[in-house]
Amino acid sequence: EINGNEWSNIRKTSNHYYSGKHSGIVGADMEYGLSYKTNKMAELTKGIRTLVFSSYFFKDKEQINNCEVVVSINEDGKSVYYKSYDLQKQLKKINKWEKVDLMFQLPQIKNNDYEFAIYLWNRGKTNLGIDDFGFKLF
Repeated sequence: EINGNEWSNIRKTSNHYYSGKHSGIVGADMEYGLSYKTNKMAELTKGIRTLVFSSYFFKDKEQINNCEVVVSINEDGKSVYYKSYDLQKQLKKINKWEKVDLMFQLPQIKNNDYEFAIYLWNRGKTNLGIDDFGFKLF
């Protein structure tokens, strides 16, 4: 269950889901989908970390345009890390839930004035289902 002040752009549906009784959706009217932002990840200040992202996605048409999973870190108001993966390259199936696993190598953060973010950037205004959205740091 996604809850807490760190999460935003949460839109749920019970029409279709991979697990549980509902899933998230990114609608064609949303530039940004499900997002997590925080400045409370002490692990980032202790050294270089690997972030492993995993989620199930559902697309109902062949082409999804410009919908990306993005990880960014700003430190002292400046970008120190930005990496994105285009979901069009990750998702091959239509009308089926498909698991996407991604890896991000994160730099060490030098001070406490930072913001970590992971989010869906839906520049192409795609409709997409999301379930079991999660990540871990190693």
